[in-house]
Amino acid sequence: MRPGSAATRRDGRNHRLRSLLPPDIFRPAAATNRPGRLLTLNDAWVENVDPPADLLPDREVLEMATVNGVAVANLAGRTGSLTPGKRADVVVIDGKAPNVAPVIDPVGAVVISADVSNVDTLIIDGVIKKEGGKLVGIDLDRARGLIEASRDYLVSELAKKQADA
Repeated sequence: MRPGSAATRRDGRNHRLRSLLPPDIFRPAAATNRPGRLLTLNDAWVENVDPPADLLPDREVLEMATVNGVAVANLAGRTGSLTPGKRADVVVIDGKAPNVAPVIDPVGAVVISADVSNVDTLIIDGVIKKEGGKLVGIDLDRARGLIEASRDYLVSELAKKQADA
């Protein structure tokens, strides 16, 4: 294996996790596992050897991004699993999208290939928020208008401050 191509290992070597709240579960999972894993697997392929036995499996990476995150946040008693009485989020991935297909290993497809564009359906605490790849109950035109008005205000205030300086 070439130097610097180490992937995330079970013992935690060669990876850094940030505890900041990410915008989605895909980015931390991909950042944790994808680059080093792909290089390591490629090197094993080129050298015609088995990949290292201590590579962190995709299932464990997914658990790190989901149930383990809930446990670290001390919320496991009320969320984090599909259990009666708990609050839960369900994410359904479109496995036919070009960046995911063909799906051989569903967990690997999520960890290695999927991103937010692949979310077909999203259910949060029993309420459908996205279905068929489209947000449900969101007025995007209104949201965009509010964001653009905020931008325009900030730009005009900055221009005033620069003119006064």
